[in-house]
Amino acid sequence: MSRYKPGKGLEVLVHNSFIGEISALKPGNVSQYADGHGMSFSDFVVSADVTTPILCNETLCVGEKVFYSVEATKNKVGCNTNLGMILLFSPLIKSYESKSNKVFLQSDLEYVLKHLTNVDAELVYQAISLANPGGLGRL
Repeated sequence: MSRYKPGKGLEVLVHNSFIGEISALKPGNVSQYADGHGMSFSDFVVSADVTTPILCNETLCVGEKVFYSVEATKNKVGCNTNLGMILLFSPLIKSYESKSNKVFLQSDLEYVLKHLTNVDAELVYQAISLANPGGLGRL
């Protein structure tokens, strides 16, 4: 399945979340049981492999986590396999990283979201444009 070996803690949780999502039976959608929409199960596994270390890089801001993850996915598999999860995970991971005791609280996420910058917004916009999800921008 995956060649990537996550480090410890957060990396394992993030990577397992990606793999768990694609392993679930989702009729009409890509999963380990069915390819579709020009994507395969292995595309999603490769995407998890390349994005996990980026998402778990504590030196990156939320926008950088999103953009670099989407860029790595696009470069490796050529399509949008994980934009939604990247958008979900990035602020959650950032709020977890900022904690010294590593106990996640809703207030930590609220703080991260309230302190997003124009740079974060621009990078997320660029990432969404690069991912080109589901025909975004078509009339």
